Amino acid sequence: MEKIITQDGSVTFRNMEMDECYHTKSGAVEESIKKFVEPTQFERFKDYEEIIIFDICFGLGYNSAAAIDKIKELKIKSKVTIFGFENDLKILDKINKEHVGLIIVDGMAMLYRLELGDAQKTKDSENIKKVNREIAKQMRVLAEIARKKKIPVIITNQVYGAFQNEEDWRKGKER
Repeated sequence: MEKIITQDGSVTFRNMEMDECYHTKSGAVEESIKKFVEPTQFERFKDYEEIIIFDICFGLGYNSAAAIDKIKELKIKSKVTIFGFENDLKILDKINKEHVGLIIVDGMAMLYRLELGDAQKTKDSENIKKVNREIAKQMRVLAEIARKKKIPVIITNQVYGAFQNEEDWRKGKER
């Protein structure tokens, strides 16, 4: 692991084996706000008695910290509980049994690439198929939870460049 200071001054790490950074170089904090906090629209949950966040792939905790900051900024009085999990394949079963109001999966493809990379190193086609079946199963379970329990599910993926501001994006401006 290589420690990297991003453009917004926050710290991230680069996985040397995968040759990938855990966050965009423009900033781990900025990334958490743009792909986690803003899409979640926490203001929708202002009247909830409790907000429970399952932060799958907790990592360095930026997403959870950004969520807490936003909830405080909005002066939401709800009790907030955050469960952070790392690479726990049984987490979806646990979520299905709990009373959850929001599911956020951060970096689903990163976990998939890590598992698939290990499977490809062994050149075992059955293991590669197993990894593909597992991600399909996880996506199916998330879809079922969302549909049956009417729980919003947000799935994010790693972003590799600087974010474009909304005004330039709406104008169709290229980076």
